[in-house]
Amino acid sequence: MNNFKITSVAYISRMELTRADVSENERKQNEHDQNLNMSGEARRNAPCPCGSGLKYKHCHGKLS
Repeated sequence: MNNFKITSVAYISRMELTRADVSENERKQNEHDQNLNMSGEARRNAPCPCGSGLKYKHCHGKLS
């Protein structure tokens, strides 16, 4: 088990993320959020459909 931990940490430490990887993930997430907003189902962490720029949970989905 200890060998697995060492190997895992070594592998992760050698990984490199490029800006293209991050922007692709952001694009996919934004596209998914837009599809949810169009269907009328806003997730709590998605942007609020009202266009305020806040997350839904901090705007119209705020719990009292």
